[in-house]
Amino acid sequence: MKPTSIVLSPTRSRPLNVFLGVLLLLVSLLLLLSLATWHASDPSLNTSTDPLLPHAVRNWVGLFGAWLSDLLLQSLGLSAFLLPAWLGGETR
Repeated sequence: MKPTSIVLSPTRSRPLNVFLGVLLLLVSLLLLLSLATWHASDPSLNTSTDPLLPHAVRNWVGLFGAWLSDLLLQSLGLSAFLLPAWLGGETR
């Protein structure tokens, strides 16, 4: 029987692994920033605003961050704040 080796890196290319790690870290920071700056008056799935009136988005990530944070907070609740920690976590 051949022993199974445990692979700790996603690919064999070190530069690609570094790039993927940095990308995942940036996505997790962006997600955390989006969740931390959520505001109830931002446009989202359950907040209606007049499309003719300019409405300033208070989320620091912008309109996408407002929609994403609202969707995550409605579906996962406060446990949505654990998602960036899981994405940016390091396994050893």
